Amino acid sequence: MQEDLFSASEKGHAAAQASAERADREIDDWTLKAVALFAEYAVKAQSPFLTEEARVFAESHGLPSPPDGRAWGHIAKRCQRDGKIISAGFGAAKSSNGSPKVLWRKT
Repeated sequence: MQEDLFSASEKGHAAAQASAERADREIDDWTLKAVALFAEYAVKAQSPFLTEEARVFAESHGLPSPPDGRAWGHIAKRCQRDGKIISAGFGAAKSSNGSPKVLWRKT
């Protein structure tokens, strides 16, 4: 049975949230710090950016890598829900062998 796109997206978001929850269990306040640094990067970015660019910024500012990189998907969606960023198309991600990923920009 073929899974519909909406169902696949829901599963992806659930996995990202579970990954962020794991990061919080293993690293004090990881999600809180990641959201703050992601939002800070969004304000400083000169053009639309990929989540991986915000991740590099956060890690260069002392945030440890989460145990599962999918946690960054939760951070991006949370910033979007909080009105800090909006989607701005798609761009090729180095972390995914050039696969298209969402570009973000500040609101």
